[in-house]
Amino acid sequence: MVWETRAEPCTHARVVRFLNQYGYGDNLRTRSAIEWLLATQREDAMWLCSWARGRGCLRATLDFLRVATLDPATAAHPATARAATVVVGLLMEPNMGRYHVGDGWTILVYPYFGYGLIPALEALARLGYTADHPKIAAAVDYLLSRRLPDGSWPLDERVSRPPLDFGQFSEPNKWLTLDTLRTL
Repeated sequence: MVWETRAEPCTHARVVRFLNQYGYGDNLRTRSAIEWLLATQREDAMWLCSWARGRGCLRATLDFLRVATLDPATAAHPATARAATVVVGLLMEPNMGRYHVGDGWTILVYPYFGYGLIPALEALARLGYTADHPKIAAAVDYLLSRRLPDGSWPLDERVSRPPLDFGQFSEPNKWLTLDTLRTL
């Protein structure tokens, strides 16, 4: 584990992702943290956090997939394929609140501190999913339908107390647009 006190899989996976992004992927503690994540995957292919009320946590599952995109050994692990299948199955489904997340994939927000359609599609694309899959195609169609006439995408919500100014609600957003174009 990354820390010795109670670990939450979503926070744990996010910390592991940051460690990988900053070059600590081969560190023994990072490798141990990945092994802990793999060992704590539930039978439903998700992870459980204390706030998920017994259901799998989509946020933790997506955070794990984002870790897998940075680590070839984790990407090749069967747990990753199971988790990716679950996330693809949930794409664009309503009532996501039951998985310890907000109530919709359709909310465009930046930066991604929780779950969201764009980071989910990016992770799934890096794991080999394409628009040939009906759920991926539906998600791509939705994103394309949200494009503004100038070719950008707007923020639907702002993260509360962002560390930097990432733009204003309902206005074209360069960060969201960059990530969306890169993902598409």
